[in-house]
Amino acid sequence: MLSRIGAVHVARALRVALWRPIQPQFAVPSARLGLRRFATGRGDVAGDEMQVTETEFHAKAEVSLQRIFDSLDVSNLDCVDDLGYEDGVLTVKLEGGSSFVINKHYGTRQIWYASPVSGALYFNLQADATWRTKDTTELGDCFLKDLIQVCPEAESLDPAQFH
Repeated sequence: MLSRIGAVHVARALRVALWRPIQPQFAVPSARLGLRRFATGRGDVAGDEMQVTETEFHAKAEVSLQRIFDSLDVSNLDCVDDLGYEDGVLTVKLEGGSSFVINKHYGTRQIWYASPVSGALYFNLQADATWRTKDTTELGDCFLKDLIQVCPEAESLDPAQFH
């Protein structure tokens, strides 16, 4: 039989054990050391891209996206069901139900590209004022090549309009 003092000690020990914060079973060493604190974790962000201010990024991305929008708008392709450009997001919906989405990504200062043909790609601004992936694919060329695959009538478009 426990004495009154022994019972108090047991109760305190249980309370401390039960209310102690649970320690994680795993931890990322770099997080503990403070390394890569602001890294995105994506391998496509760093490279030979041009370092620009946020204002320059918006201006250059706006020109590129507007050029693609205008080129498609005047082309009147039958396969394009809906075309929209609003708040830095260009959407091209095709008759078959698939769509392209090209948008400015403010955090990484990239143009993000989603295509029913090539999937997701990330384009960085280069010193020659072009938007390229890490493997040097240019945005306008990539879009036109993908568009021709899902919309053969786009082959009549001038590639220079997309640069």
